Amino acid sequence: MQYQSNWLNYQHLYYFWIAIRAGTISKAAKNLRLSQSTLSSQIAALESTLGHQLCIRHPRHLEPTEAGTRVLEFAETIFKTGEELLASLDSGADSGPETLTPTRVRIGAISSLSKNFQNEFIGGLPSKKSPVRLQVHQGPLSLLIQDLGAHQLDVVLSNVRVMPGAQLSLNHFEVGREPVVFVAPRSLAVNSLRQVPWEKVQVVIPSLNSPVRQDIDHFFKLKKIRPHVFAEIEDVGLLRLICQNDHVIGVMPEVVVREELKSKNLKKIATIPGVFEKFYAITADKKFPNLWVQKRIQTLLKHAANT
Repeated sequence: MQYQSNWLNYQHLYYFWIAIRAGTISKAAKNLRLSQSTLSSQIAALESTLGHQLCIRHPRHLEPTEAGTRVLEFAETIFKTGEELLASLDSGADSGPETLTPTRVRIGAISSLSKNFQNEFIGGLPSKKSPVRLQVHQGPLSLLIQDLGAHQLDVVLSNVRVMPGAQLSLNHFEVGREPVVFVAPRSLAVNSLRQVPWEKVQVVIPSLNSPVRQDIDHFFKLKKIRPHVFAEIEDVGLLRLICQNDHVIGVMPEVVVREELKSKNLKKIATIPGVFEKFYAITADKKFPNLWVQKRIQTLLKHAANT
């Protein structure tokens, strides 16, 4: 096969991409372990191939020209796709050649998200022979979405939808929804809201950041209930613990206290009609999506459709 004389040298393109990202030739050369003169000559060779000046060297920074900005857009797509490819094929030594399913699955979850829901998404404990290794990271939703766009995460779990940015196309899959319930300790002699002595009990509710908080407040107003709210809590784990104290009533999505209800440490005394907390698995459009995440989302969507 014969190549044209102006065949693009991707190594030169990569050097240019790194230089602009680094901001200066000296910093880029240090990162690439090249001399500044070598790096400059490689970028000059790319400019000669393309027939355009790509950047202007200022004392403290590199400025891409109009043509350089256009080249950067292509370079960003090319090398980000390469990073995505490497991440998707990072399957570890134990994976056979017959599968591209990665052993590493990187999950991001907002800090306040129910741990019970996270466990349900994971699917419980895997079998001993499972090749999957999960990495679960927690943090603010904005930072998790940034990591998702940078291919540092395969999926983000959240109870709120995200408005996509101009540079990132997001997919929201509603993989679960849970009713919002009133719960009380077994020691409290009430079995319905009508029996609750509101003047004698304390109430814990989710914080204002919760997507169901507005519905909870509306329900109280609708029923003309004036609760003594002594705590508004963002951490659902702490919310679950506090509502197990005597003379405390908690209002929260049922998934938060599912185990406590099963073990009868708590009892459900009411459900707010038509109010649900929704749970989303958020992914970014990728040429090489994580197969484990895709299959898990489809399993949960089928389960949600049948319930």
